Amino acid sequence: MKKTYARFAAALLAACLCSCGVGPKAQPPVGTYDFGLAADGAPRLALKNIGQVEVAAPRWLDSVNLYYRLAYADIAQPRAYAQTRWSMPPASLVEARFKERAVAGGAVIGGGGPTVRIELDEFSQVFTSAASSKAVLRARVTVVGGRDATVRQKAFAIEEPASSADGPGGAAALKRAAEGLVDAALAWAGQ
Repeated sequence: MKKTYARFAAALLAACLCSCGVGPKAQPPVGTYDFGLAADGAPRLALKNIGQVEVAAPRWLDSVNLYYRLAYADIAQPRAYAQTRWSMPPASLVEARFKERAVAGGAVIGGGGPTVRIELDEFSQVFTSAASSKAVLRARVTVVGGRDATVRQKAFAIEEPASSADGPGGAAALKRAAEGLVDAALAWAGQ
């Protein structure tokens, strides 16, 4: 009887120890990112009045997901990080930063000037290998005058190296790419 009890206790102990490795694993907390505070000292802009600022993105990009692509496997497949997110969709983050930088540079938004439209075509972290990645941002900027007459349009392509091959590294690189787009678009729109 003691042998049976000892075997049962040993089996129960083994089952308890094994069960510690079974079941859902604790997930790391989800990292939520935005563009942080804007840098001080925005340059003075030649564009003094902006009627409206509109930033749009394709449907697949219109979410809080932070996307990446594997250039070495299948670059045509955008993938979303499971534990890294934006605080708002990228189009909203770019629009907020554009307005912030425009006002800091001396422009008045809603002041009867042209409409500035930005269309994001790509906003993702692209892995060229398992250990190397970069932020890739592609956008079209259109300055529209009165009665929806297109004044001019320009395509922008900005790439920034990521400091790490993960979601936080991608978020930081995409923030720098977005800052570069905003500065370049403001300078171009004011010409």
